[in-house]
Order: sequence, then structure tokens, then C-alpha cells
Amino acid sequence: MTHFDNLPTLSLLRTSIGISLLLLLVNSEYGHSQCIILPNAIEEISYTYVLPDGTNASGIAYNPNLDIYYTVIAGNSGFPLETFDPSGASLFQSNTGFDFRGLWWNANTSQLEGNGYYNFGLWSPDLNANGYALNTGTSIFTGQNQPDAQSCGDYDYCADEIIYYFNGAVYRVNRTTNALLGSFALTGLPVPLSNINTTSIVFTGCSGNEIALEDYVNKNILLFNKTTGAYSGSSQLPANAVTSQSFRLSYANNMIWLYDAYTRTWTSYSIFENTGNGNIVDLGNDTTLCNGDSLILIAGSSDAAYLWSTGATDSSITINSSGSYWVTTSNGACAVSDTIVITDTLCNPVVSINATDTLICEKFCISFFDVSQNNPIAWHWIFEGASPSTSSIMNPENICYSVAGSFDVTLITTNATGNDTLILTDYITVTPTPSTPTIIANGYELTVSAADSYQWQYNLVDIAGATNQSYTATQSGLYTVNVFDQFGCKNSASVTVLISGIDAITSQAALSIFPNPGFGTFTIQLTGLFPGKPLSLLIHNSIGQIIFSVEEIPGDDFWKKEINLEPVASGFYLVEIRSGDKYFRKKLIVLD
Repeated sequence: MTHFDNLPTLSLLRTSIGISLLLLLVNSEYGHSQCIILPNAIEEISYTYVLPDGTNASGIAYNPNLDIYYTVIAGNSGFPLETFDPSGASLFQSNTGFDFRGLWWNANTSQLEGNGYYNFGLWSPDLNANGYALNTGTSIFTGQNQPDAQSCGDYDYCADEIIYYFNGAVYRVNRTTNALLGSFALTGLPVPLSNINTTSIVFTGCSGNEIALEDYVNKNILLFNKTTGAYSGSSQLPANAVTSQSFRLSYANNMIWLYDAYTRTWTSYSIFENTGNGNIVDLGNDTTLCNGDSLILIAGSSDAAYLWSTGATDSSITINSSGSYWVTTSNGACAVSDTIVITDTLCNPVVSINATDTLICEKFCISFFDVSQNNPIAWHWIFEGASPSTSSIMNPENICYSVAGSFDVTLITTNATGNDTLILTDYITVTPTPSTPTIIANGYELTVSAADSYQWQYNLVDIAGATNQSYTATQSGLYTVNVFDQFGCKNSASVTVLISGIDAITSQAALSIFPNPGFGTFTIQLTGLFPGKPLSLLIHNSIGQIIFSVEEIPGDDFWKKEINLEPVASGFYLVEIRSGDKYFRKKLIVLD
């Protein structure tokens, strides 16, 4: 249930958070912007009566709890009382059972209300299980407090008052006590009183523009400040809007509604750029919460100020335990509160699972995790195509798949109230291991059969940067290559390389390095080349890493290059040069 209070009465709020938060709510300067008046109203949805009787439609109300509308026709208790959905489709038809004038939704009491003709007082129609309005109801008060027998009231939920219009003045009646609180004149009226709809007034809830009247002559909606009574602006209705001298004006769900007696149709118009829907808050009906679950409570989506019983100030909170939760919101015009009671309950489990991976390689193992809701206490896992094939623990590990294919996973969970089963078809995909690669040695150049990617190793240690299909061995030892397919699955092969006489490769006499040994600066000369063909120079360290490289195109059969290796550590290095089909290799020693 929603409760509305003027800011000065906030001291009535009770909270376990303490006085400091209450003072914060009272003294804060709320950042909610006032509703900006649209110079030209925008036409929205329409509703046409299904039942045929009556033309003096006098009110529309909106039920925010169920997102439905109600509308009445004044003048006879047998006239239509209809319920319709947000698109304008009629949901239910009855008759009023009461001679209505004004109609509104009282969010303080979560009920449909309205005032009647003359001294009929206030009435609340009954709603059925779907929230549809019936022709039975409850008399709230009897007697006439409206200024005229035909006055159509509206509800100011901020002040808990019913307001009426008569002859340039607004009359205020306390909704709780039915006492007449007084009246005040509207000032700055830009048109003669004779232009104003004589029976109808609406409360918009928009700060500074709370009261709206209809200038039926110029097809204008006139806005007034309820605190001062001063005119605050207007919104021009479209030329095709149907205006009336009496009745046929209402306000619901932040829209002005005008009634066309000839087509028996209500049409709505937006008159504000933003309506500040933080004026009304509804947390919904009291509910239950499954043990171990969480629930999001949403108070609104506007830029109003919020204060929850938990101390939170966001528009929504997440709770995970039972209790009574309230929220108070303000847009600067009024403070609005609502409370919801959450009760813990035991619920059947709702199965959900996760796995460390769902696409794996053949002969690999993975782990599974139960992320079910409602605290299961027993588990039965079934792993198709895996070993082990079953498990009774919450989070089984090392479930291994030795054959390629797609496999189901099933989990049955149980708690004190029941069980639930989840079967995930083809949840795990196992890809086959790539074929065993073949290494072909051409001298000291090792080439592996084609794969998607490669990683060479020396004595089972990855060689940095050695990720090509071929690799040239630089020292004796065990060379292994890991090959990978598109899914990252791998296979491997190894070969032992014995390098003897590292300087005896191809035309070794044609390659000279001096000084060698040296302290970092060297000159490399090479003869017997193919002029105009690319030449590549690579220098490897003792574990095969490339520490220097260059490519050039010699102009003749002689090539000379000066290099500086001063940053490198002292030790043995291998100089390797390719030119056409010629291959040269020589050892280089760097001294401290």
C-alpha cells in the first residue's frame, strides 16, 4: 500500500535507521526537475465505450498496480463503468452503481474512488480479482462538500485532499475527515472565466503546475501553482481536440483526457515533457521469498530522491531475507511512501549448472558446479560419455572425456520440499586430438607437417618466437614441436638433433667474421652470392632465440656488413645466412 505525506509531517515515519536519516530526508534539497510544460500537447491513446448509454463522461482513473484504466459517465447510476487496458481495448463493462462526477485512483489506499452528484458524497467501487470495476461498492462519506452539485473532483495525493473548481476558485476537502479546509482564488488567469470548463479540475502532481483547467474556447490546458494559486503556463491542444464547457475532462497516468460525446471516445494528451513519475511509488503486494534467493524491489525510474528502510538511496534495492521494507521518495512537491512485507518460505530447487568449459579436447577433464536456487541438499549428476559417468557431490571435479563427440549432462537436485531435473542436451563438445605430426629434417632445418599453429621446444622448454612450421636447430639436443588445431587441441612429435662441426654447412669458406672472438662490434663478409637475390642474416643465442636479424639485396656476389652486438651478454652465438639456395652458418664468440 502506498502512503503520501507532506514533507512537514515526515516526523511521523518510524524507522530503525534512526533520527539522522529522517532529518536527511526532511532537509535534503531534492534534485527532481519540475515537469516542463509542452507548448503543444501530444495526442496519445484513445478509449471508446462499449456500452451505449450516456454522453457526460466525467472521469478516468489509472490503476498503477495492474496497469489498467477505469472510466465513468455522470448523470445516472445505470450509466457505463468500464475497465480498459493501456492500448485502449475494453476489458470489462458494468454500470456505475453510483451517480459519479469525479473519478480517481487513491494510491494512499490502493482503491478506486470518486465524488458524486450533490450530497452523494464519496464512493469506492468494488474491484474483482482481476481489478475490474464492478457496480457495487462502499460509501466513504455522504454529504456535499463540493462547491456545486455538479463539481467533478480530483485527488491531491500529496496533501491527501480532494480539490474542486468553481467560478475561478479552488476548494479543498480533507480526504480522511471529509472536512472542508477552505478555498483560494486562482490568479493571473489569461482568459475570461467564461472560457473555463465549469465543472472539472485535475491534479497533475507536477511541482509548480499541480492544477489544470480547460480553456474550452481556445483549446488550451491552463496550469496553476497550487501553493500560490498563480497561473504558471499552458499547453495548446491540437486543432482536432474536442473540448467541452462542462464535464468531459480528466487526468490519469500523467495525461489529460478529453471526451468526445459524439463518438463516445476518450482521447489522451501529454502536456508535460517529463511528468516526474516519482510522485507515486508502488512496491507491489506483500510476497514470499524462497530461502537463499534474492528479490529486487523497484521504487521507480525517475530522478526523484529515494530513502529505503535499509538506508539505501537508489531507486531499487536487492534483498535476500524476510522483513518489512519501506521506501520514501520525493520530487520536491510531496513525499511518498510504500511498504512491502517479505516472508521467507521453502521452495523446490531450481536447477542451474556451470562448467569450467563446454568445448574441450579429447582425453581432457573438466569440473562442474551446481548453481541451483533454493538450497538443494542432494545431487545426482549424469555425465554421458565421461568417466566417471555419475556423481553425488555438489561440485564434481576431474570429469574426463576420452572419446570425441557431443554429450548430455543431467543434474537432479533435491531439498526438503522437492526436487528438480535439468537435462542439457549436447552440453559438452569433445573435439578429436589432431593427427600425430611428422618432422622432416633438411640438414639442421626441421619442418613439421601442416597444422593450425605451432610451438617448438628445446629439451621440452618452449623456444621463444619459434612458432613457425619450420625451425633451424642451433645446438644438439631434443627438439619437440606441439601442433594445434583450430580448437586449441594439440599433438606433438620429437626428434633428436646432433650438431657436429657447426662451421661446416655450405660453402663455409665464403663466410668470414672478424674479429672473432670480439667485444661486440663485428664485420661479416660473404662471397659467392647471387646478385639481386634477397639475403637474410639471423643471429641466434645458445637456446635458439633470435637476437639480431636483417634482410638485404646484394648488388653483386660480394656482401659486407658491420654489426654491433654490444648490448648482448658474452657467450657463443650462431650466425646464419641464406641467399637463394645457398646456406651459410658460422659460430660467433662475444667477449666481456
